[in-house]
Amino acid sequence: MKAVSGFAALASLLCLVSSCTSFPERGASPDGSVEEGLTPVSNTRHFDALWNLDDYPMNVFYGLAAPSGDREAMAAEALYRCARSVAISEHLYVSTGLVTESAGAQLQSWASRGEAVYDESSIEGIASRLKTLELIEGKEGMLLIAEDPAKTAVRRPDAGGRDKTGRPAWIDSPPQIPGYIAAVGETKGYRFLTDSLEAADIGAAYALMEASADTVTEARSYSETAKATGQTQTGEAGRNGVFQLSRGTIQGFYVLARWFDARKNVYYTLAVCPV
Repeated sequence: MKAVSGFAALASLLCLVSSCTSFPERGASPDGSVEEGLTPVSNTRHFDALWNLDDYPMNVFYGLAAPSGDREAMAAEALYRCARSVAISEHLYVSTGLVTESAGAQLQSWASRGEAVYDESSIEGIASRLKTLELIEGKEGMLLIAEDPAKTAVRRPDAGGRDKTGRPAWIDSPPQIPGYIAAVGETKGYRFLTDSLEAADIGAAYALMEASADTVTEARSYSETAKATGQTQTGEAGRNGVFQLSRGTIQGFYVLARWFDARKNVYYTLAVCPV
């Protein structure tokens, strides 16, 4: 089975997959996996881990659950989202449409519906092999950071420097990283942090797709004319447009860095995929 998401709406898929695994009353098991029940969590770095991922190699993923009164449900959701991040990194099909239309002297462009498709059927198997590194709880929800032992622990590439205010240089110009394509996604903040992050992620996925040499783009033009006849005169109006559809598959999608501009309430994601 495949899972399909609308443009910038992947974040709204809140499936609680307790069938993937369960959780312990006294935390994680000795081998790091999560078992039945759930109790306490690490607060060593709190949610700073979301903004500073440099300590982890590229076989480490995370899942963030929205806040809830049911901690076990939050843990199940965090695990699901973490496993889904791995599934997305393995194979993500994305498509998006752009309409450019002129009517008289006016020219307008807007995005039409897009999709992001990943393999939902692989998530249960991925969840069962993840090794928990940290489980952090706060007002933003519950954050699970886990290692996928099936992937090589490749060192994370450098995302580049920052200006005097701490703003990353990659927001304005994605870095040139040997062996990778880099792209940036952004979004205004949503009610829940998890939705904001995932909306920025999917924006970065669309940007990567558009930058990839494997992207297929199709264009179709259209024209419409309407005639109106009045008592004293006859008028004619028309509009012309182009619908452009781009689609492609991303393998190796990975979030390299994040940034939140609190003044503008904008979230940014820097993502990469192998060339």
